[in-house]
Amino acid sequence: MAKLSDEQLKLVKWRLEHGETITGRPFYDDPKFAKFCEVANEAEKKSQAGEVGKMFGKPLSPEVVEEMHFAFIYAEDGSLDALDAWKRFCDMLRETEKILGAIDAPLRDSGERATHRAAEVGNWQNLKWLVDNGADINATTAPALQLSPAGDMSLGLTPVLVAAQYGQIKALEILKAAGADLNFARVDGATALDLAIDQEHSETAAWLEQNGVAKGVLA
Repeated sequence: MAKLSDEQLKLVKWRLEHGETITGRPFYDDPKFAKFCEVANEAEKKSQAGEVGKMFGKPLSPEVVEEMHFAFIYAEDGSLDALDAWKRFCDMLRETEKILGAIDAPLRDSGERATHRAAEVGNWQNLKWLVDNGADINATTAPALQLSPAGDMSLGLTPVLVAAQYGQIKALEILKAAGADLNFARVDGATALDLAIDQEHSETAAWLEQNGVAKGVLA
């Protein structure tokens, strides 16, 4: 196996801190996670605590976790039960398996995280919850199978870029208050202001300009 460069090692470390495998898939795609599920289910049978059973109501598996992850990312605005349930699972994974950043885990097909979804559709209560519970508000979208068969391409969008693209000013206000980088530029140089202008969100573009966001590719 070829030795990884410092930049590659940095990327691997970042991914492992954001609920991903080293290739940018959600953590439950790692074959080791399937083994963890088997061990957890066996321990569950012998234990009186039944924590996994209480959490899922069925044996643990990567597929069951993926279902829960979808419910978390696509939760209706203010659906604290779904949000809190995923957070409890994230905490358990961190404590027992040293799986970090599961709250930021991306979807395999789209590469979006919960923060991106909340910013896109204007679920501001969910976005506030994510901020309060330690989600990375500057995390870019992960590699996505929708973009390439190998799943090695990403749109490189932060929640700010997504909110600008969909004209979600309230989401931008929440992200700004949380310290998000409003001037982050995509790999091609496009900024949030570029995306707002391109999608003809004039009010959003005005808000971004008022908050010091510069044009990138449209300059």
